Amino acid sequence: MRNLGGIIVLVALIIGITGGLAGVYYFTQLETEKSKLIELRAEVRTLRALLDGVSISAPAMILLAPVDNTSVTSPLMVTGRAIAFESTVNARVLDGTGLVLAEASGRTDAVDVGVFGDFAIELEFDPPTTTSGTVAVFEYSARDGSMINEDSATIVFQVAQ
Repeated sequence: MRNLGGIIVLVALIIGITGGLAGVYYFTQLETEKSKLIELRAEVRTLRALLDGVSISAPAMILLAPVDNTSVTSPLMVTGRAIAFESTVNARVLDGTGLVLAEASGRTDAVDVGVFGDFAIELEFDPPTTTSGTVAVFEYSARDGSMINEDSATIVFQVAQ
């Protein structure tokens, strides 16, 4: 029986030492991770200071066709890529004086909110009185109805023969 008591004390001692070593290891790892976190926070502060006042934005609307100075006729197929509210994109053709000749809307094929989707919108218009104009894609602001995220191209109207 005396040996059993000694064995129990020995097992308890081993468990205590192992637990103590595990605690030291855990504490060391915790301090290492804490140091890394402090370094990362310092880097974030530095980056914030560098970027303070810098505005970085990517276009939400990209007109792919027609490109600048393309000769066009009616109907005109307007294509592009966009991130738009409810995937809705608007397109319009204006003559050289700014008169709206045609406007239509379409939807992108975006698979989720906040991702780009392709769109194609056909615009049919009467022959303009000017030789050049503009095609624009945009979305209407939900806040005030203004045109936002616009992209445009200068176009040349092809004279009917």
